[in-house]
Amino acid sequence: MTMDLAKDLTAQYPACSRVNMEIGRIVVAELQRTSKHNHLHIGLLCLNGVMMKGVNVLISLGSAKPETRYIGLKAKFSAHDRSTLCQYDENSMKIRHNNCRSVIAEFGVRGRMKVLISGAGIAGTALAFWLSKLGHDVTVIERFTSLRTTGLQIDLRGHGIEVMKRMGLEESFRSKAAPEQGLQVVDKSGRRWAYFPANKPGDGLQNFTTEYEIMRGDLCRIMYDATKERAKYIFGTTIESFEDNGSSVEVRFTDSKTDRFDLLVGADGQGSRIRKMMLGHNSQDTFCPIGRGNNYMAYFTISKPIQDGEQYTATSYIATGGRVVMTRRHSASEVQVYLSCSTDSERLKNARRGDVEEEKEALTEIFQGAGWQTDEILNSLKGSKNFYCERLGLVKMESWSSGHVTLVGDAAYCPTANTGMGTTSAIVGAYILAGEIGRYCRRSNRADVHGENTLVAALKEYEQRFRPFMNQVQEGVAEDSFTDKVPWTPFTIAILNFLLGVASFFRVNIFKWLLKENVKGWDLPEYEEMLRN
Repeated sequence: MTMDLAKDLTAQYPACSRVNMEIGRIVVAELQRTSKHNHLHIGLLCLNGVMMKGVNVLISLGSAKPETRYIGLKAKFSAHDRSTLCQYDENSMKIRHNNCRSVIAEFGVRGRMKVLISGAGIAGTALAFWLSKLGHDVTVIERFTSLRTTGLQIDLRGHGIEVMKRMGLEESFRSKAAPEQGLQVVDKSGRRWAYFPANKPGDGLQNFTTEYEIMRGDLCRIMYDATKERAKYIFGTTIESFEDNGSSVEVRFTDSKTDRFDLLVGADGQGSRIRKMMLGHNSQDTFCPIGRGNNYMAYFTISKPIQDGEQYTATSYIATGGRVVMTRRHSASEVQVYLSCSTDSERLKNARRGDVEEEKEALTEIFQGAGWQTDEILNSLKGSKNFYCERLGLVKMESWSSGHVTLVGDAAYCPTANTGMGTTSAIVGAYILAGEIGRYCRRSNRADVHGENTLVAALKEYEQRFRPFMNQVQEGVAEDSFTDKVPWTPFTIAILNFLLGVASFFRVNIFKWLLKENVKGWDLPEYEEMLRN
């Protein structure tokens, strides 16, 4: 069959120097989920007189140049038909053969790429969602041995909410939404000075607590469940090295296996290994600490059963010396704790990243005696199993891509937790990246007006379209802020609590200035091919 088909296709496309046929996986499970895949037909495919089930055929036409055109065939054959595919009629867009009695076939031209995504977090699974929906062959690798569903509360804001709705995941999201009702500010005695309720209608700019709050692990699970049937996930391995040869990327994994991909995407977070390999190990670090570089935040949960009359409320306590303690109740048995500080502690500064016990000890020294419930929290910190500490900073790059390698989410443009836009930036960025790749697919086998490979052009368009958004989110964040310049004495804190109380009384949303949701002059694009059901 291959020779017959190759002969006929070569005759119809004399400019092609080669015709390469790739037979996709023969997976019976595909037949059970074809209703979810517009690009598959249930049926039987005839190969040299042998009927085979569930075979996905791809024919790539083109010379050895990078801009290869991929033609996907969707076919359904009768059980009695043992003919060989041979002719493609461009006018009728049908595959024809004189001996075929009941061939039903569709012919579609589109770029189907083999994509590797490093990182199964929010950005990676969101990108896998869109690229697999477009019909690409997507593999996601994750260094953890299973889906990492740890992490504390995150939220969606602005355009991130709209992207989630376009994904069709709003119902799943709301079913797992965190029940937080708002944020209160207290003093060292526990007295409430201010209260900012959640924006439950969801209209306009969100408050500190948005209508769309969720635990990180729950959102990861939702994304994973939405993609696991159409993308391949490999856990417990990562990328050891890769080489971009101009038309594809040769990847070596830590398990010594190798493979080739059309596109490699780093979605592996703020400390991205893919970013470092893409830029070269001797390149300048793209991580920019905020302020004077001494701002840290720790995240963990502690066991604390809910009390009678207690509400699902976030509580913020500002202590002297640039220390802030915040708790957020997300369940009847646990609360989340966030310890934020501006400190010159040499112990914390010199703690090796990932040395959890040393980081815990350093933070205990810093927060000891801070007031309110801090000492109780520090006692529980010792036994916390999901502790994470980071130095706050941005990732700022001149370019997010190099050849057939690109970055998404925190790996490319981490905005820091202070902006409240980390999750939104990741989800919107993944949507834009997939959308621009989708546009590339529509003009597959063509170079752009500058004669460049169209995939490379699509990656440039991804950056040109999304960078204005990220520029606004990151603007001014790395500079010394008001909080870095103010001496946090009891008097200063008393004045701040009073002012917050006034803002709360008059229902002023102060977080529209403190957070970076209000991106102006930027509209979320619509990609027709991604929004089809």
